[in-house]
Amino acid sequence: MTENNPVKSEELESLTTKNGKTAQIVSGLNRPTEKIPLGEQSRAVRRQELMVLLGNIGLLSTGMALSLPTVTLRQLMDPNETVHLSESQASWFASINTLSCPLGGLLSGFLLDKMGRKNTLYVLNGIALASWALMALAVESNADIVFIQLMVSRFCIGIAMGIASAPVGVYSAEISLPRIRGRLILGTSVSIAAGILVMYIMGYFIRNDWQLISMICCAYQIVAMLCVIPMPESPSWLVSKGRFEEAKRALNYFRGLEKSGKI
Repeated sequence: MTENNPVKSEELESLTTKNGKTAQIVSGLNRPTEKIPLGEQSRAVRRQELMVLLGNIGLLSTGMALSLPTVTLRQLMDPNETVHLSESQASWFASINTLSCPLGGLLSGFLLDKMGRKNTLYVLNGIALASWALMALAVESNADIVFIQLMVSRFCIGIAMGIASAPVGVYSAEISLPRIRGRLILGTSVSIAAGILVMYIMGYFIRNDWQLISMICCAYQIVAMLCVIPMPESPSWLVSKGRFEEAKRALNYFRGLEKSGKI
């Protein structure tokens, strides 16, 4: 056997250089890995997802309010019940929320600018809570009073539905990283759809007690309001109001940097 001829220095140079640049040959174990930028690591992503999830919990009531007439009108229009609605009254019960919903939409923009994203969620959950409570506590002995309570309740929940169209979506867009922003904003639509599903499930198991359904929704709304408490305010809104130190703390939290002080 003959030994391989050693590679000449000029041949080695031609193999390792091209256009004046030295080519670096690395093994699989030594291949450099792409470093995740500071503030975009998994810790930051988890925090952003959690805060958006907490905000979206309250939006389930919007879906539940939309589908409420479907599961309650059968009992409310039953002539065998002590208090029941006429066909005209039932029509108003099912549709009056659509009259107040645009009002809530207009109010949403004002509240977002003046009060901030977090406080707007408090207002949203508060109105929804009052609406469900009014329906749950409706007096059954007087048909006229019950009808008025139901109308006021549905009108208020319509305002809450209008307000719900913006705050969580705006909050999601302002606190999230670009690579996860799309799916976080989508949470608003998913929450509303989930609320519709939850109401249908309750209607399947609770077929003849619309007040019990209202009580369950009322209790859920209390939980939703409590979920808003740990949510930091949007840094963008805080900056727009000149509250820079609070904005810095909030942004550090959302980027997982509160211990590093990088911002």
